[in-house]
Amino acid sequence: ERGPPQTEPDGRIYEWVIKNKPDDKKTAEALAGFYESAIKECEKGNYNLAQAKTTISAARRRALLSLDRLSVDWSDFFFELNRQIEPIQDVPSYLEKIAAIVEALRKK
Repeated sequence: ERGPPQTEPDGRIYEWVIKNKPDDKKTAEALAGFYESAIKECEKGNYNLAQAKTTISAARRRALLSLDRLSVDWSDFFFELNRQIEPIQDVPSYLEKIAAIVEALRKK
């Protein structure tokens, strides 16, 4: 059982993404959409942590490949983002962080 859905995004990661995401709305929305679908897939499939991380990573790759080209280099952002979410050791916390990232990517 997963407990009640989180109503507020994880504050630290949310604020970090708001502050550090590149100014590239098209890529941010593509990432948010693919991440959101991946979260649902992980929850529906009751994935373990390794499966969840692989699914989220694949979602990022699919989002980037769905775009004609990137107008902004996101590599530094992704590098630091990975450093922040890599230590997470349980699926619910991991998916909560990814959900907070989705919210922050969509924030205007």
